[in-house]
Amino acid sequence: MSERVPPVRELPEPALTRRLVVAGHLDDPGAERLRALLADAIVPGMELTLDLSRVTRLTYSALEALVAAHRRLQEGAGSLVLALPSAPVIRALRVSGLDRVLAVRAAVPPQRGEPGTG
Repeated sequence: MSERVPPVRELPEPALTRRLVVAGHLDDPGAERLRALLADAIVPGMELTLDLSRVTRLTYSALEALVAAHRRLQEGAGSLVLALPSAPVIRALRVSGLDRVLAVRAAVPPQRGEPGTG
């Protein structure tokens, strides 16, 4: 009797998801803190959601940090979602045209393992 080799299938691993809440003024010092936080948080293949509902001010430096994170995540087959943007964030994204480049959501996607996510 010959040994049967079980079929091998590659199953996709669940994507690494992370949600960060950003608050306060993202002026130049705040943007540098955001840039450092994102540099430490990003890993290849991750789905990163930034809750921006508590951001009260957003400067060009902060927009640059968001774009850099978006590019880095895309290069690693990941994604960036800007969730619940406050009015100042929406205004800055629209004026800069980044609302057509970055994924912006009116709600925060549920984390894996939260009720209703299966």
